[in-house]
Amino acid sequence: MGPVLVTGGAGSVGKRVVQRLCKEGYTVRVFDLPNMDYTGLEGVVGIEVLRGDITQLTSVHQAVEGVRAVIHLAALLPPASEQRRELTFAVNVEGTARVAEALKRTNPDAPLVFSSSVSTYGDTTGVKPPVMVDHSQQALDIYAESKIAAEGSLRESYPNAVILRISGVSV
Repeated sequence: MGPVLVTGGAGSVGKRVVQRLCKEGYTVRVFDLPNMDYTGLEGVVGIEVLRGDITQLTSVHQAVEGVRAVIHLAALLPPASEQRRELTFAVNVEGTARVAEALKRTNPDAPLVFSSSVSTYGDTTGVKPPVMVDHSQQALDIYAESKIAAEGSLRESYPNAVILRISGVSV
């Protein structure tokens, strides 16, 4: 069986996901931008590094080829996401659609795990906890708006997608 693809696999969360997958015995394909820091990933048995760009169809098709599953972490995050709306949507929305489309063509049964964000709920300070998955979404910034749009695209186009709304935790 093929590797698990981790888009954004050279980022801080991505590296942790890759390490965990390897520990569990999976082979992993890391897909991220060429200028990322691949320390601890290159030359490691069970990890294939593929440099590319989520906005480039050819790169994405190469990344999904032969994979058993995708964990899609690649995204433009704040504060950079708030400075360039067009690029944020190209990466976060169109890039996500590109991954789903490429996966549909090569392995439509493969699960796709998408990292969204609790920021899609907007300001929940006045909401009695817990905020549930069916809570209305209201973007307060470009990043959240892009994640809401990407979620909608996945729900319509890729039935094997799982959407996780991740939250940062400060300790």
